[in-house]
Amino acid sequence: MNHPSLVRPSLLSLGLAFAWPLAAQTNNATAEEVVRLSPFEVTAVNDRGYGTTNSLGATRMNISVMETPQVVVSLNEKFMKDTALIEMEDIASYVAGVSRGSTKGAGGLTMRGSEIGGIGLTDGLGEGLVGLSSYDLIGVSRYEFIKGPAGALYGSHAVGGVVNRVMKRPLDNPATTLRLTLDEVAGNNLGRFEIDTSNRLMDKKLGYRLAAAVQEGKAQGGNNDNRTALYAFVDYELAPNAKVWTRWETQSLDRTTPSHTFRAAAYDSTKPTRRSLGLGILPVTTVLAGPGNATFKLTDVYLGEAGFQYDIGTWTLKLVGRYAYDDGNRQTFMGNNFDFINASGAVIGNQTNTLFENPNWVEIRTRGSTYDVNFDNGSSGRVYLDLAGRFELGPTRHQMLTYLSLISSESYGIQLRYNAASQNLIKPRQLNMRVEQWQRTNLPPDLTFNSVTASNISNSDAFSFGVQDNINLFSDRLVIAGGVGYQGVRSNSNNRLNPANDIINRKNSQWSPSYGIVYRPIPSVSLFVNHSETYRPRSGFDSLGNALRNGTGGSDEVGIKVNLWDGRLTGTFAQFETVEDGFIVNTVINGFPATVQAGEATNKGWELDLTAQPIDGLNLIAGFSDLKGESETGTFFRNANAGFNWSLFARYDFTGKSLNGLSVSLGYKTVADRFGDGANSFILPEYDIISAGIGYVRASWRIQLQVENVLDEEYLSTAVNFSNIYFGDPRRFRLTTTYSF
Repeated sequence: MNHPSLVRPSLLSLGLAFAWPLAAQTNNATAEEVVRLSPFEVTAVNDRGYGTTNSLGATRMNISVMETPQVVVSLNEKFMKDTALIEMEDIASYVAGVSRGSTKGAGGLTMRGSEIGGIGLTDGLGEGLVGLSSYDLIGVSRYEFIKGPAGALYGSHAVGGVVNRVMKRPLDNPATTLRLTLDEVAGNNLGRFEIDTSNRLMDKKLGYRLAAAVQEGKAQGGNNDNRTALYAFVDYELAPNAKVWTRWETQSLDRTTPSHTFRAAAYDSTKPTRRSLGLGILPVTTVLAGPGNATFKLTDVYLGEAGFQYDIGTWTLKLVGRYAYDDGNRQTFMGNNFDFINASGAVIGNQTNTLFENPNWVEIRTRGSTYDVNFDNGSSGRVYLDLAGRFELGPTRHQMLTYLSLISSESYGIQLRYNAASQNLIKPRQLNMRVEQWQRTNLPPDLTFNSVTASNISNSDAFSFGVQDNINLFSDRLVIAGGVGYQGVRSNSNNRLNPANDIINRKNSQWSPSYGIVYRPIPSVSLFVNHSETYRPRSGFDSLGNALRNGTGGSDEVGIKVNLWDGRLTGTFAQFETVEDGFIVNTVINGFPATVQAGEATNKGWELDLTAQPIDGLNLIAGFSDLKGESETGTFFRNANAGFNWSLFARYDFTGKSLNGLSVSLGYKTVADRFGDGANSFILPEYDIISAGIGYVRASWRIQLQVENVLDEEYLSTAVNFSNIYFGDPRRFRLTTTYSF
């Protein structure tokens, strides 16, 4: 994506800015600049309720959201505690323009109309190999949703945006929290225990934060949702201007994902594509979940980090090394061929011939089922060098970052196929969406080995550098922001079963600029305009055997940010247009799931994110969005919440003598129609979900009951294609008890 008339002046000004640090070293820093928090850390000190004033995601360092043209929405620790949510995907649904990705439970998100994938950032830097859902919440203090492309800062990522985990740091005073959560959904129970403890020792030079979570039980449909997670962060102050730290995370997940869902729907002449919702597999009144593609995920994740930070006058140097290892074992049941059996044992239909009214079937039987068992693992080593400066030069004030990144990753995977005899899987009651979501929870004993269907080794190396500067003028009334980043990627992919598909030494590189202006007519209001770009290096082939080309994307947006009444009302409104070229579409070819690379697609719309504390004790967060996304062939993005969507969460803590300690909460979400596959062959209908809660705090104790989907609405959440449609959760109860000391 080329904008030479705008990029060259931006690069010239950035080049001058890059030379300023040497001259700025002779300036005397003010007392406020000398006594400051680390430019690479953001805390809740200035938060008011759910409102946040600073972020890491906008510039890769701690900066006021009012001084940047990039849209970043933060969900802080207070919000996460008040909602009692334990999944990142559920938390993200309260951000305007953000929804679940195609596979429920996989941690993927759709942001501004395009799927951003599961891999995100941690403390403003790239993390490991696994999806966001593989990272438990136990070590997270807040999530930052960086909307739109930001390749100048973060290298290659999805054009819709990226998610940043801001991790917990040691507290100044000793504190320990114990939390027990009991969860029930449709007769399936889950328990979770957490401990979080922190202190500073040795005259507060040594600090630690230790947290752990153990979770065991069943989620919707009787699916496993077991995990253990351990988080540790230790830092040590070598000198007033130097410190070192280390961070460790280890997590083990045993999660089953329900899939292969079929649903029939009546033909709607006003929305013709809705007629194929489920492709007429069952009558209009019948809904079936199962029986194929039950996925068993056994994943172990290990993350390690060591860092060093040194202050030099008004500049801060940060050096970080990271290592991630992902050991996964995933088993997929592929019962794609099955028959409907009546009471006499006769076959009366199958997966492609079920257009009969009110079928008198009593069970479903698979024919020659196959199981694919996948073994995969990967590792990644990363080194980051960041230099941040806050200095004045003449009439200008600068918040500047230069960075250098080195990344090396490798992965290995093998897939084994087994055959299984015919099985009687389901003997249903009169089905509705809620009743039977069946899949096997163990492999059949009579499996016979079929073949090795895949064996792959791949590795990649990436090098990136860049510069970002926010230049404040006229007493901070005007901010000129600009940056440019370069990333080069070299990758190898070796398919040992089909060497003809090997990709050796594929090299990709890209410059990604960003530039914008912020005008503040008054300190509490910012008007902004912004342009940013990114790209996604591709390797491998699509389902038609075509080599994938790089994806590129850029976004233009204008908007307004407010921080009124001492933080009681904060918000961001943005109108945007994003263009993406070379995106990947999951579709169906000859009846089988397939991936193809499409051409150019445009997403445009507006978003409004608000937080408010109109009176003491009442905290609100709301998101509103209206999106239209379309490819050059007229198709829309899968699972993108097109049309008008909105969400609201409100909590009131009573302060009067008679009700002191009592709290109540209410949440509401409206999700519009969205297409369920890349071919736009069916629509997932709109739905509305209500949640409510009640809590009580007394001394060191806090007890809270949250009910999700209070009205027990039946709805479809996301889809991969017509044969993999995911149900939303039915009514869900979550009781949380917390003790702090």
